[in-house]
Amino acid sequence: MENVEKYLAMAIQPEVRVHYITGKKPEEQRMENVKHYCDLIDRFKLGAEHRWGGMPVRLCLFPESFLHGFGLPRVRDYKVSMECATTIPGPETDMLAQKAIEHNMYIAGTAFEIIPEFPEHFFNTGFIISPKGEIILKYRKINTTNNDFELSTSPHDVIEKYGDDPKKLFPVVETEIGNLAMFICYDGTFPEVARCLALNGAEIFLRPNMWAYGTTEATDLMTMHNRLRAFENMAYLITCNWARSPYADYESSCGHAMIVDYTGKI
Repeated sequence: MENVEKYLAMAIQPEVRVHYITGKKPEEQRMENVKHYCDLIDRFKLGAEHRWGGMPVRLCLFPESFLHGFGLPRVRDYKVSMECATTIPGPETDMLAQKAIEHNMYIAGTAFEIIPEFPEHFFNTGFIISPKGEIILKYRKINTTNNDFELSTSPHDVIEKYGDDPKKLFPVVETEIGNLAMFICYDGTFPEVARCLALNGAEIFLRPNMWAYGTTEATDLMTMHNRLRAFENMAYLITCNWARSPYADYESSCGHAMIVDYTGKI
């Protein structure tokens, strides 16, 4: 990260709405969510730059599945989750791309993605949009949670067809603000994912989350993951989570965004 000018990064924690709970069509709910997020980008960028004396915001991270949510585990099934899925690029990322161009920033998050090569599957895919409005990185979550909460396909599940190229499984993109990489929520429980990204040149980890912080122990665990993954790999780490949502069927407080430096300091 030589000769990188100082900049601000934003971790935005929005309320995430889910189509089958609001009663709206999946594509309608996704676009409504994105319009709200574009407004948050405008307002938070202005506030951050004012507070920090005009230092530019160059990087913006949203949480896991922020375009469409997960919904209630007790009633959600594979069909409903597939309805959440979209293409990347698609209409939602196209709208975010316009904001990236307007504000000269990188915008990152995750969504359930459909790709033609795997018509019966959807992936939990992280993406980074450049200030030129281009999707410059896609990372498909390796460690999908082993329960009824996520239901997405891991590249590991279809590795014979997906391929085992480490550059594809653990992608890193070089930019003028540093080498960016992503791992998603549960991925951070395991040191191997972050280490593979670091070996491919990552200097800044982006970790979108949907982690239900119901207890002090859970909060401490996530904080420990973040600090260790940064410290172990001499990298910065940015993470964010959902805000508490009326559409979640658990009593927990989400949130707990943080930025960690390469010494493990929050």
